[in-house]
Parts: sequence; C-alpha cells; structure tokens
Amino acid sequence: MRYLGLDYGDRLLGVALGEGQLVTPLTSLNSKNWKTAATGISKLASTNRISKIVLGLPLGQSKELSSQAVQVKKFANFLEKEVKLPVILVNEVNSSQEALDRSLELDQSSPKNRRHLDSLAAAIILERYLLHLEKEISKSAVKS
Repeated sequence: MRYLGLDYGDRLLGVALGEGQLVTPLTSLNSKNWKTAATGISKLASTNRISKIVLGLPLGQSKELSSQAVQVKKFANFLEKEVKLPVILVNEVNSSQEALDRSLELDQSSPKNRRHLDSLAAAIILERYLLHLEKEISKSAVKS
C-alpha cells in the first residue's frame, strides 16, 4: 500500500511518499489555494497509485484543538471530497523541529531549503504513522 504524507502550513504543504517502511520527501505545494493544492495532490496520488493520505494534525502536548488544528481538519475534509481518498490525521507534534534537526545534521538548513523542510516534516509524519501501523500489526500477530 502506498501513502502520501502531508505537512500543512499556511503557505506551503510538504509532501512525502511512503510504501512499506520506505518514506521519501517529495516536494512542497502552495497551500494558500486549497483547490490548486488538491489538484496537485490528486496528480501525485494518481501517478504514484496512492491508497491513503496521512495529514499531520498540530495537537501539541495538551492535545487541544488550536486554530491551526481546526484549519487542518477543515482541509482534511475538503481534501477527502476533492481527491476521493481517505485522509488519516496524525499528531504532528514537533515534526517541524525534527525536520530542522535532521537538516542541520545533513547541513541542509539554509533558508532556500525551506521547501525541503516542509517535505521532510511530511516524511516524518508519515514515518510515525507507518511505525504505528507496524506496531499494531505486531500486536495482533502476538495475540493470534
């Protein structure tokens, strides 16, 4: 099964591709116009035979819905209708900071790499989801 991971921001939408345990940052799309973003996501989903979309939800430590989290939920509903794929929301707490930390380790943190950071954050969100899936599969295998 193939997945698209998304990191929603006010200006940019980071995109990553995942299959099995392999996750690759792809690109960033403009998120200001949801229709245009949905068209780009739809093209990527079709080209890569995507089954599900994993979208980061900014819950933070308290898990309360901030105004940004409300916006992301609205975008998720819009995206499901436009792209006609299930959208799974995953807590994205600290994903942007982790993306920055990884970029610093690779010496790729210059401002011109901002789009790279957004797609890397999307990859981190997708990695978390796939790791969660793997744990759930392992738990059910042990119970059988």
